[in-house]
Amino acid sequence: MTRTRAVGAALVLAAAGAAACISFDIRRFPEPEDSVASFLFCREVESGDDLIRPAGETSEFAAADGRVISFASVRNVVKSIRLRWKWYDAAKTLVRDTGDVEVNTEAKNLEVVTAYDVLPLEPGKSGPGSWTTLLFIDGRLAARKSFILSGDGGHTPRASGT
Repeated sequence: MTRTRAVGAALVLAAAGAAACISFDIRRFPEPEDSVASFLFCREVESGDDLIRPAGETSEFAAADGRVISFASVRNVVKSIRLRWKWYDAAKTLVRDTGDVEVNTEAKNLEVVTAYDVLPLEPGKSGPGSWTTLLFIDGRLAARKSFILSGDGGHTPRASGT
């Protein structure tokens, strides 16, 4: 019986002078497999207990920083998955594609998987502006995030892995 019908039945019974009691259980559906818990940019990555963690979270970088780190946390990984990062500069040109990175090849039931990719900054090139990074899980777009790169010294990320 749906909640609307149950409430309707209770109102009919109450109107007829009968005592009524209704109870129902709200089901909580499990989180979907391979769901992105966080997708962010940071300056460093630290080793924790069993997981790596981002440090220095930011969405603004200067070319003098030398690199940009894109960090992802994925929940409910119960099979082998493929992660892939694609980095686009301010002109929307693909400058880095990691290709598929296999994760959880043993198909264990993992509550959380953390992973990152590094975009090196190379001196002598310019490319300030709003950059975009896409994260794919098994070929489907799972997350999108942008960061600002300032020109400081005319550096830009190096096109590698494309």
